[in-house]
Amino acid sequence: MPYCKQYQFFVLFISLFVFCPITQAAENSLERGKFIIATEMINEGGFSHSVVYITENNSGGAFGLIINRPTPFPVTEVLPDKKDGSKIFFGGPMHTQFTFMLAEGKLANGSPLHHVDHNIFFGAGEENLKKLSKNPAALHFRTFAGFASWGPGQLQQEIKDGLWLVIPASSDDIFSSRPGALWKKLIAKWGGDWT
Repeated sequence: MPYCKQYQFFVLFISLFVFCPITQAAENSLERGKFIIATEMINEGGFSHSVVYITENNSGGAFGLIINRPTPFPVTEVLPDKKDGSKIFFGGPMHTQFTFMLAEGKLANGSPLHHVDHNIFFGAGEENLKKLSKNPAALHFRTFAGFASWGPGQLQQEIKDGLWLVIPASSDDIFSSRPGALWKKLIAKWGGDWT
């Protein structure tokens, strides 16, 4: 399949999965806008010591971004004018060739941005990232390569099995200046001092 068709398919997939109306049951405690933090039971692989911000959870499954994994790659690779030393983050193992973003601010809901919770918004695509970087209403934003996703009921089962803790999220933690220390900080606060 040519790259442009692959990209069009991917954008359609994201639109259907992320931007569709939510139909989940109200009693589902795993809501978008929450953190899940890996417990000591995940002791290897890409999710070990990870903090994931859930951007959507509905009948199609759960979707989120790992927020504590900066890569060595500078944001200037996708935003040449942003020379503040910020890095691209590893958002998860799915579709790492694509760019995603989280932003905080009084922004408009709808394409290209999806309102998650409070003043936090999610978006996808390099062109949308470039537009967002020039939007004065965006107080903070962070760039990711890839995302994390789970099939219907999969993440809920992993939570029941003790692999994850569900905790409240805060913008201070999402855009933390010390992302490498975030897991230890949150696990000590919410689940015990695991190192």
